[in-house]
This record gives sequence, structure tokens and C-alpha cells, in this order.
Amino acid sequence: MRICGSSVARPLARVVLSAALVSAAAGCSESTGDPAFTVRDSAGVRVAVSTAARWNLAPAERWTVGDAPVLDLALTGSGPDHEFYRVADALTLSDGRIVIANSGSYQVRVYAPDGSSLGSIGREGEGPGEFQRFFNIDAFAGDSLLVHTYPGRMTVLDPELEFVRTFDLGALARRMQAWDAELVGTVGVAMEEFEGDNALIRPPLSVVRFDVEGVPLDTVMRLPGTEAFFFMTELGLSGGRPLFAKTTVVAAAGEELLVGLADSLAFSVYGPDAALRRIVRVEEPDLRLTDEEIDAELEARVGPDPDRFTRDMHDALPIPATRAAYEDLLVDSTGHVWASTQPSWRDRREMAALDWNVFTPDGEWLGAVEMPARFRPLEIGADYVLGVRYDEMDVEHVLTLPLSR
Repeated sequence: MRICGSSVARPLARVVLSAALVSAAAGCSESTGDPAFTVRDSAGVRVAVSTAARWNLAPAERWTVGDAPVLDLALTGSGPDHEFYRVADALTLSDGRIVIANSGSYQVRVYAPDGSSLGSIGREGEGPGEFQRFFNIDAFAGDSLLVHTYPGRMTVLDPELEFVRTFDLGALARRMQAWDAELVGTVGVAMEEFEGDNALIRPPLSVVRFDVEGVPLDTVMRLPGTEAFFFMTELGLSGGRPLFAKTTVVAAAGEELLVGLADSLAFSVYGPDAALRRIVRVEEPDLRLTDEEIDAELEARVGPDPDRFTRDMHDALPIPATRAAYEDLLVDSTGHVWASTQPSWRDRREMAALDWNVFTPDGEWLGAVEMPARFRPLEIGADYVLGVRYDEMDVEHVLTLPLSR
């Protein structure tokens, strides 16, 4: 079968190919004083390679995230402003105020550093100051806010949550973020083409830069996107999530852009001119999957009494040799990069404790930090992690946990 589609991004001026994501030519080596971590220069690109985690050799240096909250916004006040449901994103502004995108009420809310409510904006709708489902929020230009909502709408709010303007980036735009003084995000394709009845593919993504009015400036690069599986049924073409799918991640941090394909424990860092600055990788990480892990994954996904469609889909799924190296990349306020490990289907459903691998700003692999169970981190500061905890009744608490370095 042949399925065709095209990107919704309009033709743009400049394209930087991304072959450097996965390889680099040999160059001049640079001593780091640690045999497990080396840095070399390759045509002006720094290549940082770790063969072991620093904390394995120096366990006393390991970082930890505490379980007792420093601040819990569900407990710093009462009433609807301190009740949360389907929190999509959260961040801290430069003056310590905390901003929350609460999908359950279609509101952007702001809280003082002590947790008291300072106001909100939003309701369900398509007018000024109204929102559909939240994708993410980001801060730029003096704590102004970018609010990205379904299907591809951007709303700009001033630091006091006053409405400024809105513009549309298209339904296939995702995770729009501030990059230097502009915006950057990914734009996918409606459908991809392949041959045959079944196909495991990575539909292409365009990383596109926009100005703060939503005008596209250029296509920074084109990447293989997140893995998807297409298969034929009696009713026609259908799709599903592959086992241990590899997810493409694009994350902006200040003037730098991180890009990773998750097929290895590696990512690349680009500057505001879209030039590759450095490649960070762990040499030969153990991502192999055992037969027992595959069987447990299939059993957890199918369930005890699957319908015919579910059973047929999982029977058709290809069996991967390796898991994804990570599912997301976060850059903390000190420039360290955190890469979340990929949970199994059962661990995801039960919200089990999850390890995050940490890299220094120059690319050294420090090791893994365990996040508490039933906690989803959204922002990492110098001494805290801001995120959402789900209690035993699945009530959401937006809180900060202490980070000890």
C-alpha cells in the first residue's frame, strides 16, 4: 500500500541537514582528566563522549530529589484556584512567580513564591484570552508568556497575564518554545508514504523557526520523527504506537537548541545561527530488551480480554531489539541536561519511580537521578524540581520537591 502526504510548513529559505546528529569525523582530542569522559574537536564541533557515569566512580557526589514538598499549591490556599486537573505545563518566572497551564479549567494561572493565588486568565473557547487543550507554555522577553494550545494556536500574554495577541501556526505544529528572541518548534506531516501492508516508520519532522508574530523565518533542519506503526486490517489502514517507540525531542534552552532521536543515549546542540555546536553521547549504553521484557510489555498493553482489533494490531507489531534511550530532554537553570528513561507500559500506567540521566553543560554523563513515584517533573531549578504529583485518589498536586546537588 502507498500512502502519501506532505508537510504543512510553507516553503522556506534555509535548510540545514541533520546528519551530524549521529556521527562526527575524528578531530583533535582534549584531555578532561577523566578517562571515562573525553572531548574532541571535529571541524569546530565539540564531541563529548562518556564511557561511564561519574557517579558510578564517585557515588558520594550523586544528586537526589526529596519526597517531602517544599511547596504544594494545593495546600497553600483553598477554593478552585488551588484545585488542579489535567495540568499540562508549569514554569517559574524570573521573580519567583509560578505559572500553571491547567487544562481542566482552560486557565493559565499565576501564584506568588509563597503559593498564594495571584490571578488567572482563560476559559474554554476560541476568542481572545480563551483556550482549547494546552500543549505547553514558555516564557520570553521579560517574562511575557507564550501559550501553545490545540490545534496550533499561540497566545501571547504579558507578565501580568493580560492578553496581547494570538496567531495560528497550523494543526501540525508542536511544542513551540522561545529560542533566543524567536520561536521554534516542530511541524509534522499529515500522512507519510510507505510500501507494503505493514510499516514501522519515522515520519519526517521539520524544525521551523518563527518570529514572535508567528511569521515563519526558516526551516532549521529536517529530522526523522517519532516512530509510528501502520498496518492493514479488514477495515483498512490503521495505526498504533510501536513497542518501546523512539521519540524525537527538540528542546530550546536560551540561545541553544537540543535535538535528539532517542535511538542512542546522545543528543546534539545547536546555536542561534542553527550551526552545530556540540554532540553529546554515551558510548555503547545498554539498551537491549530481554524476551521477558517484551512479553511483559505485550501482556500489559493487550490486557486480559482484548478485542480482535487490539489483538491483531499487537500480533502485527515488530519486535524491537532495544528500548528508546530517553523520552524527553529538560535543561535545568544551571545548564545541565536531564534525559528521562523510557518506562515500560506497566510502569507508565502505575506511574512508577523513573530515572533521569543527567549531563553537565559540557556534556559529561553524571549518572541517573530517581524521581519519586507518581510525580511528573515539568521544570528543574538549581535546588528544586517543579512538577505534578498524583495522590492515591489521583488528585493532582502542583508542587516543588527539593533537589540536593
